[in-house]
Amino acid sequence: MNKMIYIVAGLILSGLIIAYFFTRSKNSAAPKADYFISTQGQSDDRIKSLNLDKPSEDASSILDTSKLSFPKHAPKIVEYKADPEIEWIINVNLLTDSVFRTAELLQLFGKESGFTVYGHSATEGRWTFVTASESSATYDKIQIAIDLIHLNDSAHEKLQEYITLLNKNIKNYPSKISLEPAEPMSNAIEKSKKISELETKVFGQEATIILQSEKSFNGLAAWDALICTGLKWGDGDLFHWNNNTDYGDDQHFSVWTDTEPGYFLPENIRNGEMNPGDLRFSFLIPRSADPQNIFVVMLEAAKYCQKKLGGTLLNESGQPFDEAKEKERLANLIDKMKSKGIVPGSEKALRIY
Repeated sequence: MNKMIYIVAGLILSGLIIAYFFTRSKNSAAPKADYFISTQGQSDDRIKSLNLDKPSEDASSILDTSKLSFPKHAPKIVEYKADPEIEWIINVNLLTDSVFRTAELLQLFGKESGFTVYGHSATEGRWTFVTASESSATYDKIQIAIDLIHLNDSAHEKLQEYITLLNKNIKNYPSKISLEPAEPMSNAIEKSKKISELETKVFGQEATIILQSEKSFNGLAAWDALICTGLKWGDGDLFHWNNNTDYGDDQHFSVWTDTEPGYFLPENIRNGEMNPGDLRFSFLIPRSADPQNIFVVMLEAAKYCQKKLGGTLLNESGQPFDEAKEKERLANLIDKMKSKGIVPGSEKALRIY
């Protein structure tokens, strides 16, 4: 998925959260869940109506974005094109015409074909999504990009299915065209295997800090401690430090709990039904915009909550938290990622992880 798609999706999803309202009948204490989607504004009103919107003190300076560093993007023409590192590119060649037309391409390949169609505009001098263009747009080059991520052991079968489908479809194009893979299928399969290994065995790791209570934290106190740091309750009924830049994941880090149901319903917090046994601060390392500095801020937030609530800091394995070792582990992992061509927070990392 291209960065543009991530941005658009983020704009939609960041304004939507899943809200769970529990109602009780007069004769039963069992909760009944009603699920609906609400805007962020509605969610803010929801916690405000429960008097859960005001922190007991302001410690929001902990979430200081000036401590973070992001890659600087040089100004350039916005272009969306196939990525040969994670996609198998098929060049589409015109044999009897001079230009490709959007309307005809959409009829040929459709908008939900399972692959991405890119077109190069001769007038604008750039690549873009054919499906995002006006129906009258024309192109001098067309590439079909087949995603190599998540193909796993079925890569050969899936890629062959795509080629069979494409060869069938091109017969219906008004002009005569041919398909020319940019590289052999065997190369694409090998890339797919390497991507799968990176995804599942090597770098798909989280940075996690657990604040563990001896029994359980008071739910209201835990909620207050989290909002004191400046964390926002929202998406997925979790607490987040949201990322307002266009680089990296939508959240710098999030807080959840291992106590059922795993998230924080404000109604249950208010009525005393939710008293978490732990608070889990975490983020997925490959998707992080600045993992090392975000880890430092996350640790500061966890320590603040520990000061307010008590409890013990643990690592992901449930062992006593060793700050120096955890920072060293994170630094080594990031170095290994970069040696494999994966930069945390980059478009490539977002697509793989």
